Amino acid sequence: MHLPPFSQVWESIRLKSLRVATGIVTVLAAASLIAWASGQGTAATPPPTRIATIDVQKVLTTSNVGKAASARMKKLQDDRMAKAQAMSGDMAKLENELKTRKSTLLPAEIRRLEKQRADKRAAMMQFAQAAEKELGEARDKELGEINTQTLPVVQALAREMSLAAVFNKFESGMIYSADSLDITDAVIARMNAPAPAPPPTPSK
Repeated sequence: MHLPPFSQVWESIRLKSLRVATGIVTVLAAASLIAWASGQGTAATPPPTRIATIDVQKVLTTSNVGKAASARMKKLQDDRMAKAQAMSGDMAKLENELKTRKSTLLPAEIRRLEKQRADKRAAMMQFAQAAEKELGEARDKELGEINTQTLPVVQALAREMSLAAVFNKFESGMIYSADSLDITDAVIARMNAPAPAPPPTPSK
């Protein structure tokens, strides 16, 4: 049985993460903003009709929360890669021992080494599967937390700018959108702004 390189396991997770990341924030934001806009306006004040776009990938790679999430994911990835490489090194040593000493070993010793090889291969497969699951769950958690922090910012800006909806700039099906519609930098600036200081405690 051939064990796929661990790097392939991570690459599949990374690509899936990017596909999910490019849509998760603005799909939810647009749905919420459209619902919000539908209840706005009266005969004297019609509902907002302006739209805006946001580059979700830029938010993920430039905002403080996105960079922190990327750093945590990279650390987890590096830790699992290091363990996978150590396991691969042990397997290579065992394979080499079998190859170089097989002609001089007793049948019982050969069977023992072959069992060790089979056990190590099974352990590597289990580790790769467990790591893929762990990294996938960590990715989903990080994206969920990013979305939780991004959505209120997008909604607040939409209300301030009287926007009816915000769309993903590159994944919404739009053929063209003017740069003037892009509010990505405003979203990132708002997300990266320091939290306001708590009000002073009244003196007694």
